[in-house]
Amino acid sequence: TGKARLQLEKIEKQWSSFNEAVEILTDKQITDIQKFSDSENYIIGNNLALLNESDKLVAILREESEQKTVVLKTILSVSLLLTVLLAIVSRVLTNRLIVKPISQTAEIMNRMAEKDFTQFLAVSDKGEIGRMSEAVNNVIKTLGGLFNQLKNLSGTLNSASQEMFNSANQIAKGWE
Repeated sequence: TGKARLQLEKIEKQWSSFNEAVEILTDKQITDIQKFSDSENYIIGNNLALLNESDKLVAILREESEQKTVVLKTILSVSLLLTVLLAIVSRVLTNRLIVKPISQTAEIMNRMAEKDFTQFLAVSDKGEIGRMSEAVNNVIKTLGGLFNQLKNLSGTLNSASQEMFNSANQIAKGWE
């Protein structure tokens, strides 16, 4: 940031002079004793100032880092909360739009297995579940109609069979 950059520039200016003095002290070919002594005094006199400015930079960077950490933790917390909310909404929608209609379809199919063709599914949408519900309702109508026809034919067949039995009994009694 701007504050850290300004502090770094301040340190770089101090370091430039400090580094020149270090180079003079480490130069094996130096012959100027006064220059050597001045460099030594400069390093000793400015050593703590350079360290203090460096400490200030570290403190600025630490503060900025902590602020960014707080922001990242907040973003992470909000993301986690949104993920949990999305999971809950997905669960509710899945239950309402898929699981519930399939459970109702299974219940209706079980009733059909027990020869109850009076219950129909509510068709609430035009999607796949709605089309499936319409198809199941059509099956219920068709099987219900066939079941009723079969009952009627069975009744008719039972009556005809009873009449034939009665006629056969009468014929048999007439021969006796």
